[in-house]
Amino acid sequence: MKALYLFCAILLVSSCQKDQPEPGEIKATIISFNIAVAACMGGYDIETDLGRYRSLDQLPEPYGSYEAIKYPASVWIRFKRGGSCGEAQNAITVVSIRERKK
Repeated sequence: MKALYLFCAILLVSSCQKDQPEPGEIKATIISFNIAVAACMGGYDIETDLGRYRSLDQLPEPYGSYEAIKYPASVWIRFKRGGSCGEAQNAITVVSIRERKK
């Protein structure tokens, strides 16, 4: 019986840990989405500790629809520099994304 209580206590403590990044992820905030009439001008404005970037490409699910995102959105991302428009405007391509709990 004591073992069951100990197991439950360990499970409770370990499940209450703060949200942590996985290898290769950085903390980011999706600030807004800009619709533009010219190519390579619109996209998602994303702020990180490394700087402010623009993702001109669609984000991975579940952030694939700009209309469904509640801005600002706190997330963990993996990204690579450049995008469908090359290196323009600090362009990035978000490779993976997941919610960051505050």
